[in-house]
Formats: sequence, structure tokens, C-alpha cells
Amino acid sequence: MKKQIIFLIIVLFAIAVNSQKLKIIKGGLEALEGVSEYNIVFDYSNITIAQYDSEEAFLKDKMKLREDKERGAGVKFKKQWFSNRDSLYEPKFIKYFNDFFTSKTKIKVMKDGNAKYTMLINTVFVYPGYNVGVWGEESKLKATITVYEAESPDNIIFTTKEVYVKGRATYNSKNRIANSYIFLARRIAAYLRRKTF
Repeated sequence: MKKQIIFLIIVLFAIAVNSQKLKIIKGGLEALEGVSEYNIVFDYSNITIAQYDSEEAFLKDKMKLREDKERGAGVKFKKQWFSNRDSLYEPKFIKYFNDFFTSKTKIKVMKDGNAKYTMLINTVFVYPGYNVGVWGEESKLKATITVYEAESPDNIIFTTKEVYVKGRATYNSKNRIANSYIFLARRIAAYLRRKTF
């Protein structure tokens, strides 16, 4: 229970730190007033990694470092790098987005749903951060959010400028990045609650 309270305090603090207004660069929110559910999809096709020219260069470097220490460790890292999206980052985003609301202002996102609107989370930048004993730095994430009509994807309701959030300097990179998605989810949820309900 104590750990949950501490984590909640950290999450609330991070929301406050990351609470700057989302900047809409196309469309508006008028059509979404009172909308209570969205399909959700995630896109990583344009992702860049801090300090690397490309995601491919990042993976090549990290795989080599691991292979030099243990045969097979590099391949395992690459597999987990991609599988963490489906198994960790996206479920965390969905859970913390949905849990943000009360019964009076309920908005939910779901994969493979039948909602009228789809929310696209396009991750464009990741900094995994690090943790080495007493030293650490939180992860960082940038993403654009687009909402469009599910049956007419070209009919875009709104698109945001890149949204920037920080995670936490936890022990391993997958949890640091997962925390960035938690804070991103809370940021978007807070914005939609304020603007559409």
C-alpha cells in the first residue's frame, strides 16, 4: 500500500510537471464533445532514438554490446525491444488512460474496438534514460496524437504538435520507457476530460 501511495504521488507530480497545454496543429475538439470511447492504435514507424541516427543504428550498437558479453544476448535484446511495445508500453498506456476517469467523466480507449473515432499515438522520439546505482536519468518520450473517424481515416478530427513527457529513472530501460507512456496517457486523458466533458 505504501509503495502504491508513493507511486501515485510521483505520477501526480509528473502530471503537474508535464501539464503544459497540448498544442493542436490541425482540426479541433468540437466534434468530440461527450465522446466516451476511442479505438486506439500505436505507430512507431517514424521513431528516432536519442544520440543515434536511426533506430537501426541504436539496435546494432546495443546488440553488439550485449553479444560481446554473452552470446545470444543481443538478439534477445532486439526481440524484447519490439515485444515490449505490445506487452508493456501499450497496455500501460491503456490502463492508466482509462483509470484516470471517474464514472461521471468516463472516457476509455481500447484496441480493436468499434468506436466511431480512432486515436493514433505516433511515437517519434525515445530516450531510454539510464540507472547505474545511485545515478540515473529518467526516460523521455515525444509523440503526436491524431484522432480520426474510424471508417474514414482521411477525416482527421485533430492532430497535435509533438507532446513531450518524462518518465522515471527506474532500474531497467523497459520500465523507464513504460513510465513515459503512463505519463503520456495521463496527460492526454487530462486534456480530453477538460476539453470534451
